[in-house]
Amino acid sequence: MTVREALEQSLNSASVRIGLACGLDPIIRTMHTLGVNAEIDNQPAMLLGAVGVPPIEMADAYSTIARVGSRGSVNNPFINASKACGGTFVASWTN
Repeated sequence: MTVREALEQSLNSASVRIGLACGLDPIIRTMHTLGVNAEIDNQPAMLLGAVGVPPIEMADAYSTIARVGSRGSVNNPFINASKACGGTFVASWTN
């Protein structure tokens, strides 16, 4: 099985092994470089997504990847709050 196939099939062991081989500190630095401002604990669980990153920051990070490394912000005047399924308020921000 290739790494790509393992990631496509969400095989957590592949993600953890790759993350531990790379080191947690460089991964956290990369996350911050991509636009994640949230505090990230240096724990292996973060490799499986056990971090409290607001959705808008994740959107910023993924949009940086989509722009081949060009940083920008997805903040726009049309998005200023986040609600959970059922309408429960989650977070808000100003643009």
